[in-house]
Amino acid sequence: MNSKERLSGLIKDLRGHVSQRKFAKELGVSFASIQSWESGDAMPSIENLSLIASKAGYTLEGLIAYLEDKPVPKGPDLNEIVMEIRRMPPKELAQVSRVVSDRLIAIAEAGR
Repeated sequence: MNSKERLSGLIKDLRGHVSQRKFAKELGVSFASIQSWESGDAMPSIENLSLIASKAGYTLEGLIAYLEDKPVPKGPDLNEIVMEIRRMPPKELAQVSRVVSDRLIAIAEAGR
């Protein structure tokens, strides 16, 4: 199975019973984009791959590894992440907080 076939299958799985139009709207892309990705006629831009990765629960690097049929890199242990956050200076902590807030908002909006 090549990268386009893997991506096509992943998008179909993520979309489930939702129409291509509705799924496109959820991702903020065109209906034609979803059609072309599912049919294997095109590959998404890095920005759109990042959206798909997030929707699928991957990092961008993890999604690319999956599409290339390579081992998906395992992320750091949750305890390591928590310890790193505790050591962060306030400015970096504020950035992490914004990213987490944006992610939670995206998840909430996708669930509507």
